[in-house]
Amino acid sequence: MENEFPVVIGFFYDWEEGNAKRFLQTAIKIASDEWVEYRFYHCKFEEKVKEYGDGKVIMFRPAAMSNPYDEDIIRYDNDGIWTGLKTFIRINKIRNGLKKKLR
Repeated sequence: MENEFPVVIGFFYDWEEGNAKRFLQTAIKIASDEWVEYRFYHCKFEEKVKEYGDGKVIMFRPAAMSNPYDEDIIRYDNDGIWTGLKTFIRINKIRNGLKKKLR
């Protein structure tokens, strides 16, 4: 069965500090407070962290939402302390064609 919802993955070597904690807090908040279909995952497998970058968050668009106008892999490009992760998800929720509203 194919995934039909956007997947947001955080890639971190160390989950005990900084933006890794922010990612987890944001994922928990959105998953528990919002009525939005997302899948959140975290990854610390060395091979994948090297591939995507330590401290990076990536939204993967499912095949069902793929189109020739938007990217299927959307990177959260924010160096330093994150302040806009929820905004990134909200903006790309719209780009992904989801109709449900984030607060």
